[in-house]
Amino acid sequence: MVTQSMLSVDAQLNLLLVELNRSLLQYLYECSPYVSGDKESKLRELAEAQQQDVGVLCDVLTERQWPIDVGTYPTDYTAIQYNSLSSLADPLKESQSIALSLLDEVAEACADDAFVFEVLKQLKQNEETILEQLAALVA
Repeated sequence: MVTQSMLSVDAQLNLLLVELNRSLLQYLYECSPYVSGDKESKLRELAEAQQQDVGVLCDVLTERQWPIDVGTYPTDYTAIQYNSLSSLADPLKESQSIALSLLDEVAEACADDAFVFEVLKQLKQNEETILEQLAALVA
């Protein structure tokens, strides 16, 4: 069995990219039947901010000539297709927390690569802000 610590820096960055790119927030952004009005605008804003982080990871991987895998959404997401935003509060926060946990693991594993470590440090700040704003949105 291959553990994450056995993967190259680039492979770990791609795992993080998939986690962010196929998060529940991104799924809701693409499907968009859950909310309307101000909450829809805020949800879109947060998803777009997360997409910027995905773009940064794509840029890093492209520069490093790594073949990027953008991943697929978990099939479990299809079961929540028509739920309200309030019913998705906990799963949204959990999805974002999982992404942050993976970000921490990858940053720790990539500590020897100063450039990647600095990129991940900035992404962590961005993703923490997204989590805080998601929590406020669904409160």
